[in-house]
Amino acid sequence: MPGGTRLVVGHHPSDLQTTMPRPAIPGLFFTGDEIVAFLDPSKWDIITNTAPQRSATDPDGRIVTIHDTVLHARRRR
Repeated sequence: MPGGTRLVVGHHPSDLQTTMPRPAIPGLFFTGDEIVAFLDPSKWDIITNTAPQRSATDPDGRIVTIHDTVLHARRRR
């Protein structure tokens, strides 16, 4: 179907290297580039492919930096 938007947001794999509690299942973490690899470039325009950082407090009260994978793609008409 022409048109449409795909928005994917999730935990970035770099979070596995922090002290934040995360499932020990690396397959649940992904980068935007990994998602882009599944999209046909002749059918999708990538609007945003980023991993913004934010601060969070781990269970021991330490401030750590974590990242969220954000991919926004638009299907070409």
